Amino acid sequence: MEIGSHIVSLGGIQATRRCASLPVPLNPAADNSEIRVLDRTIEAEIIRRIDQAKKDGDTLGGEAQVVVRGLPVGLGSHVHWDRKLDGRLPER
Repeated sequence: MEIGSHIVSLGGIQATRRCASLPVPLNPAADNSEIRVLDRTIEAEIIRRIDQAKKDGDTLGGEAQVVVRGLPVGLGSHVHWDRKLDGRLPER
């Protein structure tokens, strides 16, 4: 089983890479980027936005994609509600 992640968007800048074209394995490719973005054409612009937000004392929103490959069929159970993540989160 492989679990990997990469940045899809940050500070309003959207990556063009789609899930169908993700490298296998994913993490080493994402690790090649300082900010874990696979679309290297936008990396410098995102870094500039991060630096500007930091200078302004602001924050940026973004989106990370987590990909799981080779997940065994049937992992988890509908029977054990108390063991699922949503069953463990407190209600507000």
